[in-house]
Amino acid sequence: MTTSLTQRLRRVAAVAALAAIGITGCGATSGSYDAPAVSDQDVAAPGEAATGAPGAGGSTTGSTGSSSSVSQQALVTTGTATLRAEDPITAAANFTDATVALGGLVAESETSASGDYPTATVTVRIPADKYQELVDRLGEFGEVQEQSSTSTDVGQRLTDLEARMEALQTSIDRLTQLMEGAATTADILEAEAMITERQAELDSLTAQLAYLQNQVSMSTLTVDFAPDAAATSHRVPNAFERGWRSFLDSTDGAIVFLMAVVPWIVILGIPIWLVTAALRRRRPATPAVQPLDY
Repeated sequence: MTTSLTQRLRRVAAVAALAAIGITGCGATSGSYDAPAVSDQDVAAPGEAATGAPGAGGSTTGSTGSSSSVSQQALVTTGTATLRAEDPITAAANFTDATVALGGLVAESETSASGDYPTATVTVRIPADKYQELVDRLGEFGEVQEQSSTSTDVGQRLTDLEARMEALQTSIDRLTQLMEGAATTADILEAEAMITERQAELDSLTAQLAYLQNQVSMSTLTVDFAPDAAATSHRVPNAFERGWRSFLDSTDGAIVFLMAVVPWIVILGIPIWLVTAALRRRRPATPAVQPLDY
């Protein structure tokens, strides 16, 4: 009984491993996708694993229209733009408000108001179906200097992850059934170890799938706001203005110096004055010199 159950456990584990290897091997020809914790193996072309790679004995299913529809629903879109505005800080705030109104959110925001030329950079996440609408409205926030968008199809990678997750879940369910019928502690421990290993891999794939799905559903747009040409045009330096600023800077330095020195003058000056006064009182008076009469 024990030997038979152990062999069945090992058989189930071997079948699950071969299934995972087969899915990964079929999709090894697809390109890589740069995403946190998603390796090339994890996101290998799922469409080939699910429908069979052309020319490898597999048969493709579904019409061309269906394939195109799936591809459109699995696009990861990112974009950048550069705008010039009279007031970049205000323009960035208006852009942020428009993004939130469309259901988006601010992923990162940076503003610099120092100096004569303020700038701002805002990165937003916007629902994929609202991305183009937001891009079309960029002209409302300033003069568009440049704009670019890039879309990457990850539909096959999503299908691959889902297939691998399904295979792992089937293996976990089968091992759970076998563990319930185990007669010895050794068999139970062996089944639990296999289940734990597969559950960890399943959790990892689930996180990777959630990340890719989020990238598909929410597009990313980064916009740089800079002053317009009138604000950045060259002007003759104002000598009086620069002199006045230098005077104010030097005044600030003098005030800081006095604020640092005056307390020490008071603390050390009073004891010195008291000691000097006491020494003068103790000094004997010098007798007046009488002139000699000849």
